[in-house]
Amino acid sequence: MNWSLNELDAMARKAARGAGYSWGLAEEAGRATRWLAAAGLPGPMCLAQLLAAVDGADFKNFTPAVSAGRCTADSGALCPLLTGVALCDGALDYSPMQGLTLSNLSAPLLLLPFVAQTFGIQASGTQSSGVLTSERVRLRWAEVQIILAHGAVYLDGVVGDLTCAQAESVTLDPAPAEKSPKGVLLAPQSRAVIDVATRTCLEGFAQRTFAPATEASRLAGAGAGLSDND
Repeated sequence: MNWSLNELDAMARKAARGAGYSWGLAEEAGRATRWLAAAGLPGPMCLAQLLAAVDGADFKNFTPAVSAGRCTADSGALCPLLTGVALCDGALDYSPMQGLTLSNLSAPLLLLPFVAQTFGIQASGTQSSGVLTSERVRLRWAEVQIILAHGAVYLDGVVGDLTCAQAESVTLDPAPAEKSPKGVLLAPQSRAVIDVATRTCLEGFAQRTFAPATEASRLAGAGAGLSDND
């Protein structure tokens, strides 16, 4: 199925809220999923995997904490949305020059938009204003390496590892000062192609945010009311 990026953003936001995230984090989920889709990456699939994994969980247990350059969570698994927001807000105690290792990060691809936001890289491959353009940062797990440099994103890796449900170890560190970063330069996309299983999963979570179809809700103003002939 082919969706506009606006449609995807709205669906991802509602799905995240339906899975139990606050509206604020749900909005971050929508933006992150849209960013990945705009870069031609399988963000919707990764979000669906994450929501299925955390459904009904206590999100306090996913709060990231950093010690000696390693980021962990009490639950044993880090949430990419909570970790990403903490990264953007400067709440993770680490030095960008020394790097950071994240242990047991769920849906690691979902962290990429937050790393990009921190360093001012948009999905279109342009550099945001007010961010140092000399920064080169690298995100790595398993057989995946993603480099953000010169206002662009370069991907080198195995598709199966790219969409893994959880990575045992993810490293965020400065990228080598190569003239041409290794990997494929991601090209911007204007629409997102979503498989049936992913769409069904996201729609299922999103439906939890809808008003219940009861007589009381209709009388209170939900839906078309008692007549649909207005």
